[in-house]
Amino acid sequence: MNKNFVRHFMFVALLALFIIGSMTVAPGPSSAVTAPPGIVRVSSETCLRSLGCNNLEITNINVATCLGPPETFRFSLIGGTRLPRTDPPYLVSVKDPLGNPVTVFFNRDDFGRETFTFKGTLAGIYPIEVRDASECVLECAFVTTPCCTLTQEEYANSQFQLNDCNAQQIVKGLIGDPNSDCSFFSSPGRPSGPLTVGSFGLVPTSAELTFNEGSEDCIFQRLPASGSPTRLPAGLHEEINPDTCQTSPELPLNDDGKFRNELLGQAIALSLNTRLDFDIGNLALCNTMVTRKAMPRFGFVGRGGEMFGPGPDLVVTIPKEVIEALSNLDLEPEVDGLLELANRALSGNTELGGASLSAITAAIESINRGFNQCSYLVGCFDTDVCLQDDTRGDILSLNTATGEYQFTRCGPAGFAIHGKGTVKIKGNTLTLEHNSADRRVVVRIDTGIRKGTAAVQIFPQGTTLTITDRNTADNACACP
Repeated sequence: MNKNFVRHFMFVALLALFIIGSMTVAPGPSSAVTAPPGIVRVSSETCLRSLGCNNLEITNINVATCLGPPETFRFSLIGGTRLPRTDPPYLVSVKDPLGNPVTVFFNRDDFGRETFTFKGTLAGIYPIEVRDASECVLECAFVTTPCCTLTQEEYANSQFQLNDCNAQQIVKGLIGDPNSDCSFFSSPGRPSGPLTVGSFGLVPTSAELTFNEGSEDCIFQRLPASGSPTRLPAGLHEEINPDTCQTSPELPLNDDGKFRNELLGQAIALSLNTRLDFDIGNLALCNTMVTRKAMPRFGFVGRGGEMFGPGPDLVVTIPKEVIEALSNLDLEPEVDGLLELANRALSGNTELGGASLSAITAAIESINRGFNQCSYLVGCFDTDVCLQDDTRGDILSLNTATGEYQFTRCGPAGFAIHGKGTVKIKGNTLTLEHNSADRRVVVRIDTGIRKGTAAVQIFPQGTTLTITDRNTADNACACP
């Protein structure tokens, strides 16, 4: 058997088995186009050191949880035998998930700290090979893995299976036995045991509902919920009865015996999902999220056992009022913040930052469905974005939901052009086109590389005005 094949297979297998968590990178300003989220982890086993090679080791790795691929991957190298009188003192090569070489940059600051960086825009495995002066080789990789959720319909379906575990086994692993073979996504960093939605506040009319170990079957009996979103009955502070799957006062039910409250059902599913995949809570929200299903690599998905699928992409929406509400309430614009907002709503708290119950329900449903059975987030767009020309400062502002735009020519003889075009989204790329008798407008934004371009052709003069924005994250969105 080919030795290179065996070596490659063992390397990939190790990447799938040894994954570690990491720190969070804050999202960019809402007026700019942010980088596409995804979960980025790094293999701990293959990145430590090359034994027998003077402890050649990779360190200081920057890894984002649910907010990557970041614009730049960063790491340092220590040990080994440094190349004499050479910058960089090691030979470093990186390939992207498609096998294409990636440019690696080296920097040494005034304090002598050395850093290697490279840009990554694709989900998958970025193999890294380091060679020192003694021809010792260290292999490492940055690995992006998907977020994983189930919908309330799947949690309620005893026949549903994920990674050889059915829904009943998964729920019991998340609420009941933490050592269950089917609590494969759970982590000591996340709650286990009783699952509570709503919250117990100082107000006597606040409400909460708890599912204890032994009442997991009520998930299957009462979900999926449907009907107008509403709060829990005032004053309810109960554990659901495992025999009747009811409380006192009773929870409203539909004719089929399911909860008559979609907000309750979606919140239960999202609460389970934050245990199913403990990283999903740190997923940054944006108004338009584009996801792509992961494909099994070794017969399972999650924690390194997947590949970047071919599509098609799924586009889900987080209502703008929900993201604004999180800001108004000083909650993180992340899934954990959304879940806290939902629990406030279920408890009867009226301070919801301006978000309606229906908008909160829609946002939760988008997360539960958008990452269903493990998906990558390949695009992330705010409702209002802008491009600003790197040279002149001209601005193209755009509403990604309606297609309304404004081109602003800056300067003493400046002017503005308004219009409405057709928006199309594919992966991390958004395009807008508008053709009319007096103009043609073409806009392209790529969140992966944070770059945007716009061309406005004015008729009958035939004048073409252009915008080139090489970093959409640093825009002031105002004429200089």
